[in-house]
Amino acid sequence: MNQTKRSYYFFQRPLGHLLTILMILQLAACGTVAPPQSIPAPPTIPDARVLTTPTEEEAEVVVEMQPEELQRREQPAQGLINSGRYLDAALLLTELAASLPTPQKQDYQLRVSSLLLLGNYILQAEQVLKETDVRPLGLEMRLRKDLLDAQLALAKQQPNVALKKLRQLTDEIRTAAPPQQKEFYQIQIDIYSAIGDFANAAHARSIVEVLLDDPMEALENQEILLRDLQKLTARELSALAAQTKDPIFTGWLELAKVAKTAADLQQAEQGITDWQSRYPQHPVQNSIINAIMAKQPEALGRPTRIAVMLPMSGRYEKAATAIRNGFLTAYFAEQKGQPRPEIRFYDEGDDPDNITDIYQKAVDEGADFVVGPLNKQAVTNLTRYNHLQGGVLSLNYGDIEEIGNPPFNFFQMSLSPEQEAIHVAEHAWLDGHMQAAAIYPDSDWGTRIFNAFKSRWEELGGVIVEHQTYDMKKSDYAAPIKQLLNIDESENRHQNIRRFIGEKFFYEPRRRDDVDFIFMAAYSRQGRLLRPQLKFHRAANIPVYSTSHVYSGSLKANMDRDMNGVRFSDMPWTLTHDKNNELLKEQIKTVWPNTSNRYMRLFALGIDAYRIIPELNRLRRNRFTSIQGTTGILYLDVSNRIQRRLLWAQFRKGEPKVLAEY
Repeated sequence: MNQTKRSYYFFQRPLGHLLTILMILQLAACGTVAPPQSIPAPPTIPDARVLTTPTEEEAEVVVEMQPEELQRREQPAQGLINSGRYLDAALLLTELAASLPTPQKQDYQLRVSSLLLLGNYILQAEQVLKETDVRPLGLEMRLRKDLLDAQLALAKQQPNVALKKLRQLTDEIRTAAPPQQKEFYQIQIDIYSAIGDFANAAHARSIVEVLLDDPMEALENQEILLRDLQKLTARELSALAAQTKDPIFTGWLELAKVAKTAADLQQAEQGITDWQSRYPQHPVQNSIINAIMAKQPEALGRPTRIAVMLPMSGRYEKAATAIRNGFLTAYFAEQKGQPRPEIRFYDEGDDPDNITDIYQKAVDEGADFVVGPLNKQAVTNLTRYNHLQGGVLSLNYGDIEEIGNPPFNFFQMSLSPEQEAIHVAEHAWLDGHMQAAAIYPDSDWGTRIFNAFKSRWEELGGVIVEHQTYDMKKSDYAAPIKQLLNIDESENRHQNIRRFIGEKFFYEPRRRDDVDFIFMAAYSRQGRLLRPQLKFHRAANIPVYSTSHVYSGSLKANMDRDMNGVRFSDMPWTLTHDKNNELLKEQIKTVWPNTSNRYMRLFALGIDAYRIIPELNRLRRNRFTSIQGTTGILYLDVSNRIQRRLLWAQFRKGEPKVLAEY
């Protein structure tokens, strides 16, 4: 217990030393995917007693390291980076930074902050960046930090703040090295894309063109540039062309107008011929010209026909119906004037072996993007199909061990309970806890949640001192709770002593005292029974953490009054009162009053599934980028899985109150 108190001390006070911070960051991750078995486990987290600032004597021993030695010591971190384990790699590089002098130390500190941003560990990246002092160093190092600061603001959903930070660098960036210029303009592109300023996003792409060495990257940049400009009207394109003084960008504006206004192949050919005579040195690639000539500019934009595969009969029919209705709610809520794709629904059925036939039928009928399937095994099967065309967004995670590296345009999103259990482990560790007890249902769902929690908790260096299961159909959980807290052993000792001395005596059962917190996996009904029974058995002062399942999603203060103190993570859809979301909720309750409350989170999944489709390219291009969804802040990991940063809440007076941190 003393060890835990020391750890908690460091979480509550300003962190003055980078090694201290990153040891703690290993604890603080949000949305980390369990590592593949082929990658070695990260080093064990040091005891809190080592999380101290080095003495002056210790600080004096740091010496400059030769490039060969640096490369050798970086190799383990590089393997972790390649597998998407950015937090673990950041920890290793932090240990390396602690052994280096200025400016090598600051170089690695900035790399650590970049890795944390890449993994979407926003609060932790911000702390590391604050602790990195580059003031005495040269312009290049200061620019690196300033650019990371802008990326941080964008990751925090503050695009206007990020843009202001970039504008302050306008003069310095003109003389900066090409890699920093490229980074500057790519951040600018992401900012303008985030706020829907397609003209300025395209202009930034036109400028960054000369800094792109990879031919495929350059081609993709041109395709997106033209796609963004085609979101403008012909009148807007003409007005911009008349105003701009950049001949390259003027050429792009005129080309976009040709692509947008040509009514047939003859007009396209004539328009291209005239354009080429005016811009003979323009860097546009031939494939872009060919696409316009073939009247295929839509291939650069969002889908025109979406097929949605859901199990509209059988065991998952009601859940699938809620997802479908959420998808349609987002579809009809789209602003007027926006081009809407055609949508068709297909029943994926109960047999996951049939999914490739259903997919092929949808594609044969014209689908250029497919949403679904929902069944986990069906998702896994579809990733192995050799004739995938266009994009796929599944509504569940497939088996990561079977899938390995998914196809390039295969994306996966899910309301994964296992991921939520991982969030609990990471958040509890961030709060300074080290020793956990767990109670969970005696079911497949309960076992999966516990195993995910246990795997991440032990990977972080935590200890599970006890775990017990309970029967969800019962209401009396005294037996598993007593076993969880060792009260049954205390009662047995009392009985043995009483038999030995042959007399009655005053006795008060004692629970174990080595539990820092309890992980309670439960739905709302079971949670309302478990929490007061934990209090009754002398565990009132032990913090309790849970997943979103413990909250029904509807305010019921009288029913949830015994849940006070329980912490859990959940989506903004259920915890906040955003004006736009509230309007959608009212529409859903009006149209589907019988299912809107019970399947509220699945409606939200359907809404996000529709809204994220046009954002997938942007999310994949820049892993720093995220979007605010109804199910959380959404970002893409290295396996093309959409991860969610959830809100944390705590029951107070029977109602969930959102906490300040993710």
